[in-house]
Amino acid sequence: SARLAADRRPPNPSTRPPPAGLRSCAVGLRAGLRLMLADGAAPDGRQILTPGTVARMAERRWVLDTPDAAGDNENGTFPAWGIGIQCGVPVDHPDAGRWRGHMAEAYGLLGGMFFDAVTGRGFVYLITGTGVPLPPDHAGPLSPAEAAVALSLLEALAGR
Repeated sequence: SARLAADRRPPNPSTRPPPAGLRSCAVGLRAGLRLMLADGAAPDGRQILTPGTVARMAERRWVLDTPDAAGDNENGTFPAWGIGIQCGVPVDHPDAGRWRGHMAEAYGLLGGMFFDAVTGRGFVYLITGTGVPLPPDHAGPLSPAEAAVALSLLEALAGR
């Protein structure tokens, strides 16, 4: 396996989903969520990924935290990445940075699958009917509807 030099930051892996034409559905996203929360074990007990692999996937590998960092975080939508996993939900919430997962966007559908390995909780959300363009002065990384859903889910899972 290739290793990056300690002082070399990898470029942002992807800000234009879905890569390679990969598509899923709510059931597929739930299966991915369960796999990550079970340290790589499938519901039938088969080990698909090792626990170490799951942990390494969720580690922050790319962070756009300096003006000269390579990459584009799409107006704050992608603050950090692990290996194929987004690190953090781009909303103003005290627990948002702990969550790992992936945003979903294709053809007017917005959604995501996120998990918190600390609490063992996770969520999948899908929002359709988003064909109305955002106003030109919209500055947030998420649409208003998506931000409201994400914040509500984080609040509910935080027990607040």
